[in-house]
Amino acid sequence: MGVGSMAAIIGLERPVVGSLCREVSRKNGVVTPAIFNSPDQTVVSGLTAGVDSVTSRAREKGAKRAIRLPLSVPFHCGLLVEAAGRFREDLERVEIRQGDIPVLSNVDPAVVHAPDKTKDLLVHHISAPVRWQETIEKMVLMGIDTIVEVGPRKILSALSKRIDGRIRMLNVEDGDSLKKTLEFLST
Repeated sequence: MGVGSMAAIIGLERPVVGSLCREVSRKNGVVTPAIFNSPDQTVVSGLTAGVDSVTSRAREKGAKRAIRLPLSVPFHCGLLVEAAGRFREDLERVEIRQGDIPVLSNVDPAVVHAPDKTKDLLVHHISAPVRWQETIEKMVLMGIDTIVEVGPRKILSALSKRIDGRIRMLNVEDGDSLKKTLEFLST
């Protein structure tokens, strides 16, 4: 296990989780909000001692659940700034062009993909919080009513439905689900 970890805090409001992170960071090592999944779920990331302290304090404050995620890397937090810098160096060799389909960044959902902003957004994503709730809300405002989640366990589908129940979620995790999704999308 690495020196960093992440945990999901469920059932506490975002400002409460942020306050716990600031308090704990002063005493037990860096821990910050890393993913704003839904109105009642925030994932924290940082040094393991800090993450463990936040989960314990969150339970004391009335969180429904506070569970460590099976990861040994503290994604989406300031501990990865150095890695983000190395990634930026690699990105400088890549040409980013304008696409035909709008792409939202879940690190800044207000920005729709533009070649001049994409590299900064990709680098920023490594050490900045994911704003999933805002991303889904932006998609709804854009008129998007169907989202395809690619990957196992349908985690983002469940979160998205809690944010806005009008969204139709399709999942692709194997050959059969890909076939069903393609059939649905072609009708």
